[in-house]
Amino acid sequence: MGTTMNYIISELVRSSDYFYADEDKQREITVKLLAEAFQFHRDNNKYYRELCELNAAMDLTVESIADISRIPLVDINQFKQADSAKLLSVRLSEIEFEMRSTGTTGTPSISRRDHITCNNALALLGGLYREFFKVVNGVGIYFSTSPEEMPEMGMIKALNFLNAGFDAHDFLVRGVSFDHQRAIDDIEKWEGKFTRYFAGAPFLLNMFLDYLKLNNKKLKLDKNSLIITLGGWKRYTGIQISREEMAEKCREYLGVDAGQIRDMYGLVECNTLAIECEHNVKHIPATAYMSIRSMENPLTEVNDGEHGLVAILDPSSHSYPSFILTEDIGVMERAKKCECGRCSDTIRIIGRAPKSETGCCAVRLDRQMNEEQDQE
Repeated sequence: MGTTMNYIISELVRSSDYFYADEDKQREITVKLLAEAFQFHRDNNKYYRELCELNAAMDLTVESIADISRIPLVDINQFKQADSAKLLSVRLSEIEFEMRSTGTTGTPSISRRDHITCNNALALLGGLYREFFKVVNGVGIYFSTSPEEMPEMGMIKALNFLNAGFDAHDFLVRGVSFDHQRAIDDIEKWEGKFTRYFAGAPFLLNMFLDYLKLNNKKLKLDKNSLIITLGGWKRYTGIQISREEMAEKCREYLGVDAGQIRDMYGLVECNTLAIECEHNVKHIPATAYMSIRSMENPLTEVNDGEHGLVAILDPSSHSYPSFILTEDIGVMERAKKCECGRCSDTIRIIGRAPKSETGCCAVRLDRQMNEEQDQE
């Protein structure tokens, strides 16, 4: 994989271009990248090689999309085990950064990234953010804590990449406290000076909207403003946040329409994000592969339009095999031609599998903030 890494990086930089390429070209890129990544991890990772032996994949050569479904998947819960370092395909001394996510049980999921994986993440996210958000100036109003306070939190790290395009920014969570008035002051002081962008966890944005509603306070964002969300739509208590109700509150109290609300889907354990376009369709870049697996037999892919467990295969991870079976339930469409002009596989997340832990960075932040409030 090292000998072809320059090729892989160049393709990740061009990831946004492939939304406008024909299906055959997109499939060619997907297969090429995953073939290289699969061979590297099988050759260099004892744990993954044993997994391949168990799944009769030692002789697998990835030459087509059909072959991808035979790539063995790593259960998401393996990243929470005490011996999660076994997942590494490189030496532990080569790790530059550990990213963490904690769900309702408090058990952290740890994903370790080496130099190459970090390079790939920067190339990929930079291209995707530019493609979908077009941010080159403006201000970022973050409904989250800052990377300074929680540098290991994956959600915050991913959102912080947006700062490359902002002229100014503010993180509204200090410690574990959210100041509603500070958010209002930010919105008002930058009015007419910069395009104002919101970015953060859905639960915090929804909390702020409820505050505006309670106080009958109506604000007006800009015509090019975007509300970018990342993290689960379920509270740490298990209560589901309604996307439709939140969109209506955004319209009434912030003056934005549904097309200005852009949700993203991804895992701390992956570099890849599926990002919504202006029609609220989540597009999957050709430089990764997602599929929906049968709830009864995760080795089997279901048909388009059927729900099941989401599998994410991300070839940009060099430090460990990011071929992951999640606990999320979703529905996909292959090679969908969207009204936005992009063509890609698309995904819609329905919820979590029964009995799975409610888990993501947003849940951890939500729980900590509420525990602090209870103590006060």
